This record gives sequence, C-alpha cells and structure tokens, in this order.
Amino acid sequence: MSDGSLQKLGEVLEAVEGLDPTSCLYLSFEAEWRLDSDCLVLPESDVDGVPSLAARHGLNYVTGMDAIQDAIANACQQLQVLSAQQRLEAFLYYYDNDAFMTLWPRDP
Repeated sequence: MSDGSLQKLGEVLEAVEGLDPTSCLYLSFEAEWRLDSDCLVLPESDVDGVPSLAARHGLNYVTGMDAIQDAIANACQQLQVLSAQQRLEAFLYYYDNDAFMTLWPRDP
C-alpha cells in the first residue's frame, strides 16, 4: 500500500495494521480530512522537509504510521470492530488531542 501512489485516507486507515510502522502519512492541510481525502504513505526519510513526491501533490507530513496504528488499536480494544468512520474519528481525535479517544462512557 505504500508504493508511492496517491491513496484515499479511508483505505489507509482500513489497512493500517498491515503498514510499516516506520512509514509516514502525508495529507493536505488545505482541506478537511475525510475518508476520501487523497494521501500518501511514504517510508520514513532522513531528508529534512517534505519528500518531493508529497510536495508535488501539495501534501504535508502529518504523523508516523506507528501513532495511527496505536490510535486505531486502542479504538479496536474498545469496540472490537470499527467502521471506516470510527477509524477516521479515532485518528482525527488522536491528531487533534495527542490522546486516545474514549468511544463510550466508562463505568465509575
């Protein structure tokens, strides 16, 4: 899945468990992130700045795949099976808050 071609964010989130945890996610900062947002998954690079392939598509570094895998794994521990929308919400919550999402109220 990380062959350097544009993908949809929903496809990446659906397959996240099988992706290289050292790879990185690139998205546009110019639009709201949705399941149909174009993105790239690229290997981690020693080069400073945005890789040329991502820059050509107007994409910026978002986070490492390991962080996304952790956010999705945490959500899966809570609900077992996640819809595509729930995967997106778990990712967005983690990105915005640097914390895992609680998908249901816990008993006190």
